[in-house]
Amino acid sequence: MNHDTLLRDQYRPDQEIEPRLVKKASEEHHKSVNAYNTYLSQKNDEAKECVMKRVAELLYIVRSNIAHGGKTPYGPDLKKKERDEEVCKVVMPLQRLLLNILFDYPDHKLVVYGTLAPGNVNHDILSDLQGVWEDCIVKLSPPYLRE
Repeated sequence: MNHDTLLRDQYRPDQEIEPRLVKKASEEHHKSVNAYNTYLSQKNDEAKECVMKRVAELLYIVRSNIAHGGKTPYGPDLKKKERDEEVCKVVMPLQRLLLNILFDYPDHKLVVYGTLAPGNVNHDILSDLQGVWEDCIVKLSPPYLRE
């Protein structure tokens, strides 16, 4: 659940969260699931972009929930901290899997350049790695480019 949404609705630690508020605070999760299901059925760039946007939003929510450490205007929410830890155990592996599927398994790829590249003087450092070497071009696009 989005902790910010809970706080905006005056959620207080150690009180049961109303079903209406649970639904409202879980909307981002449902948007991600819906976007992923759309991607699975359509497999086009627009659907892929939507999934990436929703996953980024979900990552931000998870990060924000953890970073705030259960702070509320009413005192610490220790049960929230426990919920966040449980959520992370589930969410992080799923997000990693989703990003691997969407980006053609970057966890299984290694980009090297310069002296580590095949045929260069330090390639022997990587010679025990299994796999196929392919030429590639890595391009950065805004907002990543810096002048």
